[in-house]
Amino acid sequence: NMTFNADKLHIRPDGTVTVDLTSPQESGLGIIIGKMYYNTQIAELLGDMCSGYPHNGGSHTLRLRGNYQDVIAGIELIRDSTPVYPHVAVTAAKMDLTMLCSQIRMSVESKK
Repeated sequence: NMTFNADKLHIRPDGTVTVDLTSPQESGLGIIIGKMYYNTQIAELLGDMCSGYPHNGGSHTLRLRGNYQDVIAGIELIRDSTPVYPHVAVTAAKMDLTMLCSQIRMSVESKK
């Protein structure tokens, strides 16, 4: 059950979201992020919204920042379009990303 803590997820009153998905490279989310950097053009597609590096001292770093709807779309793109082998940890990480998107959406929309 992944509820992103305050140091990983910042939501500003204007709906701008910053989320840090940085993960150990061997973790489920780390595997997804590594494949995203090495096997897709997603980081280029996300452009200025995306920052981070693969293999940054044992972690794959990834931060997304932008309008909450764009950030959710970016997370969903990473989740759905990164080619990964089916693996328990990867499947769990994808579910965590789905919950994160719901958390962002609910947090922003409850403030409107």
